[in-house]
Amino acid sequence: MQYAQTGGAKSANPTAQVALSAINGTAATYMTSDSAPALNQAIAPTWTGTHIFAGNVIIEATMTLGGAEARSSPQGQDQL
Repeated sequence: MQYAQTGGAKSANPTAQVALSAINGTAATYMTSDSAPALNQAIAPTWTGTHIFAGNVIIEATMTLGGAEARSSPQGQDQL
């Protein structure tokens, strides 16, 4: 079954990227149900909620945890 388009709207490929805040668009187009916008990998979110991990967490970089620097040791055991 095909439906007629109304109101002059036409489908279009997504051009914006997913970010941390909403962007209200003004275009007279719509995204089809099988389209997916790209994820902006440059975002730097501030996480405020509690995160619970059921498996191991592997960090392959130096990071700061509550003011203390954490590094991965050669044996794979994290050190503070």
